[in-house]
Amino acid sequence: FFVSYLGYSDSVAGACSTVFSLIAVISRPFIGWMLDTGKRKAILLAGLCGMALMPLGYLLIYTAVSSIVLTFICRMIHGWALACSNTSTSTITTDMIPKTRFSEGMGMFGMATALATACGPALGEALMGMGFSVLFLTGTIIIIINLILFAEMPKKPLSLTSLIEKNALPASLVILIFLLTYGALENYILKFVAGENDITLSGGLYFTVMAAMILVTRILLGKVT
Repeated sequence: FFVSYLGYSDSVAGACSTVFSLIAVISRPFIGWMLDTGKRKAILLAGLCGMALMPLGYLLIYTAVSSIVLTFICRMIHGWALACSNTSTSTITTDMIPKTRFSEGMGMFGMATALATACGPALGEALMGMGFSVLFLTGTIIIIINLILFAEMPKKPLSLTSLIEKNALPASLVILIFLLTYGALENYILKFVAGENDITLSGGLYFTVMAAMILVTRILLGKVT
């Protein structure tokens, strides 16, 4: 929606989303290695600072600069910041959960992540209705609240084998295939509802229903597994 507001096509908006995801994917193996070296606190701090600052970058573009190049740069930095914060919080969580309740704990952590992901578009839609300035400032405030999350762990040298865990590849492939579809759906469902079809049902309601189903299934499946 923001790229469209700047006057560019859906193809440009899609490219903007692509560079965000691409940088996040490429960054993760190296961020994982850095986490293993004991830099959890620094990586989480860097990620959260980037996540807080980038909406302010979008706000600058919205109010003053109106540059698609700057938008792409902000999205790339935002993708890196997301990879830092997302990967470090997942690692810290695995450190903290008692091994006797690991499956249940990870299920609850996954539920919290999925609920935030599901509710975010509905919240974003509501905030966008108040203006992009409100949307970007709210995003920054939410991330600032999370700047208290830090952790530390021992060091580990960098090697190619430390970047890839062979035992995780099958599960990673399943997640990759799933998220290829889910990512496209999540990015474009609101655009689909808002502009290309005469659908009166709010896109935000779609994500609200999805969040409710995630809550139910995560609680049940966490105990079963």
